[in-house]
Amino acid sequence: MLVYRLCKEEEIKEILDTRKFKNVGKSFKINASANTHKYIDKEKYLHFFNKKDDVLYFNTPSGYFICTYDIPYKLLDRFNGIGFYFDRVKFRTLEQVIEYAIPINYISFENLVKIEEIKDDIDYDDYLYNNMDNKLITIYEKEIKKDNKKGQLVLIRKKKNSHNTIS
Repeated sequence: MLVYRLCKEEEIKEILDTRKFKNVGKSFKINASANTHKYIDKEKYLHFFNKKDDVLYFNTPSGYFICTYDIPYKLLDRFNGIGFYFDRVKFRTLEQVIEYAIPINYISFENLVKIEEIKDDIDYDDYLYNNMDNKLITIYEKEIKKDNKKGQLVLIRKKKNSHNTIS
């Protein structure tokens, strides 16, 4: 199932350089006023949203990234919860939002499907008027293609509009 995460450049660089998650994520304390997750002390987590537009509960300025991950439903079901966020329009009322807090040792590079850089600040009006994707540049996209000769799968990596075949 596809899920979404808002990231800073440091996290993107670490993941693309190492293809590992051991140096990303962070530890959290249980905070019933922020969410319903049951964190384990000293365990590092990554949080994901169920819907792409849910990243708009955060500030989404240019220079940040929206990452799309494909994570098995069983894993999402195990680590699902509710986050409490101020509404995206007037920032006055708390809304309950489905989110997932997954320990980093359950995430692999193979789960990463797409990275989009925010080129212009995104706000809720961009979502309402279907303009959100126009403010994003895809810098990485995982594509699986079948090689006609050998029948093997080939991963194509896009980085700032260049293509590299990864074996």
